Amino acid sequence: MNVTFRLSALLLFLLAIALKVNAQIYAIGKVQDAFLKIPLPEAKVALLNAKDSTVIMDTIPVKKMYRADGTLKEAQFSMKVEGRPHKYLLKATLRGYETGYLSFAIKEGEEGGYMFLDNALELRKMPEKDLGEVTVTATKVKMFWKGDTLVYDATAFKLPDGSMLDDLIRQMPGVTMNEKGEIFVNNRKIDELQLGSRSFMRGNSKVLLENLPYYTVKNIKVYDQETDLNRAAGSQIENKKFVMDVNLKAEYQYGYIANVEAAGGTDDRWLGRAFLLGFTRNTRYTLLANSNNVNESRHIGSSDYWTPESMPKSLLTTHSVASDIDYQSTDKNIQEKLSIDFTSTRDKGDMTKQEELFLAGSPLQTMKQSTMTKENKLKIGNRFKYIKPKAFMLDADVAIGYKSYHGNTNMLAEQYVDTLITRQHNVGFNDGKKWDASINASLMPHMKKMGNLGQHLLMKANVNYSSDENLLAQQFNVKDFANASSSNTFNTNDYAKRQLKASASLTYGLGGKKNYASIEITPSYNQEKTHDWLYHPDSLLLPSQMDMLQAITDHANSYESKLQSFGTDVMLSFYRIQELPANMAMGLPKRSMNFIDIYLVMKIKHDKLNYLRGQIDTLATRTTIRFNPWANICLYVKKDERRPIHIGLGYNESNTPLIDMINIHDSSTPLVVRLGNPDLKAWRSVSYIFAEYKDLRSPRHNYTLSAGFNYIHNDVSQSVSFNAKNGVYTYRPKNIHGAYDAKAKATVFYTLDANRRWTVENCADGNFIHSLDHAMLAGEPQSQVNAVNTLTLYDRAYLQYNKGSLYVRATGDVRWRHSESKRPGFAALNATDFRYGLAARYTIPLLNTTISMDGNMYSRRGYGNLGLNRDDFVLNASASQSFLKGKLIARIEAFDLLHQLSSTDYKVNAQGRTETWCRTLPHYLMGHVIYHFNKNPKRK
Repeated sequence: MNVTFRLSALLLFLLAIALKVNAQIYAIGKVQDAFLKIPLPEAKVALLNAKDSTVIMDTIPVKKMYRADGTLKEAQFSMKVEGRPHKYLLKATLRGYETGYLSFAIKEGEEGGYMFLDNALELRKMPEKDLGEVTVTATKVKMFWKGDTLVYDATAFKLPDGSMLDDLIRQMPGVTMNEKGEIFVNNRKIDELQLGSRSFMRGNSKVLLENLPYYTVKNIKVYDQETDLNRAAGSQIENKKFVMDVNLKAEYQYGYIANVEAAGGTDDRWLGRAFLLGFTRNTRYTLLANSNNVNESRHIGSSDYWTPESMPKSLLTTHSVASDIDYQSTDKNIQEKLSIDFTSTRDKGDMTKQEELFLAGSPLQTMKQSTMTKENKLKIGNRFKYIKPKAFMLDADVAIGYKSYHGNTNMLAEQYVDTLITRQHNVGFNDGKKWDASINASLMPHMKKMGNLGQHLLMKANVNYSSDENLLAQQFNVKDFANASSSNTFNTNDYAKRQLKASASLTYGLGGKKNYASIEITPSYNQEKTHDWLYHPDSLLLPSQMDMLQAITDHANSYESKLQSFGTDVMLSFYRIQELPANMAMGLPKRSMNFIDIYLVMKIKHDKLNYLRGQIDTLATRTTIRFNPWANICLYVKKDERRPIHIGLGYNESNTPLIDMINIHDSSTPLVVRLGNPDLKAWRSVSYIFAEYKDLRSPRHNYTLSAGFNYIHNDVSQSVSFNAKNGVYTYRPKNIHGAYDAKAKATVFYTLDANRRWTVENCADGNFIHSLDHAMLAGEPQSQVNAVNTLTLYDRAYLQYNKGSLYVRATGDVRWRHSESKRPGFAALNATDFRYGLAARYTIPLLNTTISMDGNMYSRRGYGNLGLNRDDFVLNASASQSFLKGKLIARIEAFDLLHQLSSTDYKVNAQGRTETWCRTLPHYLMGHVIYHFNKNPKRK
């Protein structure tokens, strides 16, 4: 009995310690009128962190408490907080009242249980003044953490009438978006942009970004979303998706939203588009039509996007129509999506290029080229998915596509060694068509548990077939000034490629709450049939326009091939989950996060190539086994989810094309010869490591540090040699070993004032590339390995002020590139691009007129082409006026007022450097008329 008593006492003692450690306190308070002291049960109460105003609980229920006689006694609220020292802030809002605040603190030694707040949370009535049409608006928090979800309150952003979703996202703190429409939040790339927690138009985020009016958005949430496969399995068997979820206001979740826009301008610029987004209870439908020759998606007043790298490099005319029907059952277990997309384009480009090899005696080559391409593309896809949570999933996706294309080109290339030595003038045109079809299916049947461990079986199948046929005609006029000779030849190609890909995979997984392991076996088959015949007629004609082709066939430069690949991939994977403790101060519950993922992949592949070309009729085979291990590790400083450390490391092996090992001699293009290499080791291997640290504890400021290193053990490059006597370049694949690159990056975002009107961000990165390549002059016994080291330093910063409808942003960046080599005669290269500018936008209150303007100075120094070393000041301006309560927008835009817009590119590798200039859209003035409307169904 004595032993039993002691054990009972010990258990009670340990229980008391446990309760003390995990003590939680229920704080109870009341909300009332500050003057009349009457309860305000309609008030909205939220709990904030007193240190930085981070929202912990955005909605705390307020209950009505009654007296014995049935009259209202008080409006009471309660919330659960951790029993440890911490300071909190309560916030209450109610229409007609000023926002009220009340602070309280949990003190050291506070016992778990109930705590009644000493003071009431009181709200004061707004003064009743005759202000005419003046609207009083409370200051809203633009972003806050709700658990592990970052929430942006769209109603807290003041944007001009007519603004779309992309305008809103560009204003969100910590968010960047590039010209491709890719979105990054705190330097982490968004996997998918969703609407109402659902995919949109098969992942085409650009449609949603450019057509959804920002005023329809309630909030935007950023979080790691559970996948359908994990839902069906009942546990995490694949990584979650990092999504940006756009949620509409209640009045726009039923009925439809529509936009219609028409625009016309100088230089024959025009645009017309229409967008319809409709909702029923379970179905969402989208219709889009667009026709324009503007080729411009950037916005005036957003100076960060007006950079030389992002300038359109051609004049593009587009006509497109797309439709999407998305059905999802209320429980999200049945999903079906049908999409149709047709696009017709006409793309006209002008380019000037200057190239120089790092070889003594090699020429400076210049090229001017004009191109025009027409394309018609049709895509149809349907995806069906059925999910039974914790039991079963069926996923089937069918897609078909067709493309017809036509193009022509006109090119003039010249080579200089002190004086002009060769000139080549090419003209040509082509006609082609391509189509493809694919079927993807996956099935995960239910499996019983093995003890406490869950079992999962996943089966996948994929079949894809594609066909590409292209007829090409070219004329080459070559003048050799060094040897006083010339030639005029005609090339006509009949090209066709048909490819079949098929694979099936079987995955078995076994795991518990913290550990999961799986094995995946994927057999595959790939077949490619290629037909490329070259003819030499006496005029510029396509093969379909000629007879007697056999007599003019160039057998030495014509070929047929059939490549068959049989492969089996075996992947072993293991991951371990770590549990992060609840953090009531930050509003974070106890949750599971990935700790380590380990993957071991073995790829077994047998390739068989039948190749016929001139005198070559050969069968080449190879059997390879490649290993690709990698691991991802995620650590959290002090187990705080907002202070993650990500580490990734791995080793990757892959095969390069088997055709490189065939001893071919291709001279189909004048002044260019391409050879094969039977001694080539046709594979590539790379080791890499990457690390990143983020501090996201406060919405007001955050920073990110990252670094990475890649080492190439073996690779294949195209060696180049130049024959100074006839101006011919000869290319041949060769192995290189030991190239590497290293990079580091730091990003800091900071809010300078309590009202979050002033923000600043700085991004600095450095990149060092040790590139290797082969090059030699004709007559040298063997090619020399060139090593060129290129260091690129980049820094970008902005300072932004935003208050109400006033937005001002000052930006600047500088990029310095230094290239050097130990090769004799190599002169160090230094090129610098720098930019500084200002963007502003303001809406005049009484007129509701929005004025936007941005000006940027672009400067370039150190380019070999002296014409590129210049200063260009690009100035854009726009003015918009809204009518009919914002439904009708009239806008006028002026692009490149000073006529200085251009696009340049600068590249350096171990073989040489290339400088490229492309014609951009000319300056123009354009007027827009936009009409927004929506319709909601009548409530029954």
